[in-house]
Amino acid sequence: GIVVEVVLAAIALLFIRLEGLPVVPTARLRAPKRQTVLLVLAAVPGLWITGIGLNLLTALLFGYTTPAPPAQFPANATEAMALALTTMVIAPVCEELMFRGYVQRAYERDGGSVGIMVGGLLFALYHLRFQGMFSLLPVAMALGFVAWQSGSVLPGMVLHAGFNTIATILL
Repeated sequence: GIVVEVVLAAIALLFIRLEGLPVVPTARLRAPKRQTVLLVLAAVPGLWITGIGLNLLTALLFGYTTPAPPAQFPANATEAMALALTTMVIAPVCEELMFRGYVQRAYERDGGSVGIMVGGLLFALYHLRFQGMFSLLPVAMALGFVAWQSGSVLPGMVLHAGFNTIATILL
């Protein structure tokens, strides 16, 4: 998982460079306002509850939940640490660089909402969960909105990390 996430971010940065764009402003690697980060942290529980509620609703409507294969669960402390590092730190950083720093940014030329929607949809599909996509879309849209409004991927990384931290602790 770590390698996949790092490659994802590297591809985003490579595409930015190949297009001759400046990396820092294009990928939104600028410091956000502190109040934005605090607001994002406060939003984590609400976003988590929304995602879980929509996941339960889709399970009721479709009679199906995304299976969690046994290989997903850590078998020892080393695997647990690798899972925690990947989901709580590496995935938020790398995925936000790709989906909000590159994909969303590219489609924002057609309007902010177009960028948020395309980046969010691709983010949800990247997680390979069709039924789960409906519960992941609000999370993806919130991440996109935060990046667009703040002009930085860093608050989205914090929100994404908070969301994934809850999931990892519960796992």
